[in-house]
Amino acid sequence: MKKLFLVAALFLAAGTAAWAAQRATTTTAVQAVADGEFTPIDVKDLPTAVVEAVESNFPGSSISEAAVRTAADGVKTFRISLTDRDGAERTALFSESGELLPAGAPMPAPEEEQDLPCTDEVLD
Repeated sequence: MKKLFLVAALFLAAGTAAWAAQRATTTTAVQAVADGEFTPIDVKDLPTAVVEAVESNFPGSSISEAAVRTAADGVKTFRISLTDRDGAERTALFSESGELLPAGAPMPAPEEEQDLPCTDEVLD
């Protein structure tokens, strides 16, 4: 009888651990998609116009990170993380042609978001 309870307890523990691991993976994937409107890219892959615009708009700052977002119509927006001489960090948005975009400017939804239905349903 003790062996039966021990086996049942082991199955319950294994099932709970598997459920928790699946739940953590699902939550992480959803957060990555929600935060994934910009795709990180290597700084060396930035268009020359964007690099020159950063240098002219933020003299003395260095680019620490870069990311890109491509709209359904192919228009790219670059999110640039900068560090100035004093170590302060800031983020700026640039068009592919190097135009500095206002921080509050609405951006078109990426292609993958445009075809998705709106739902309040929680997916497992």
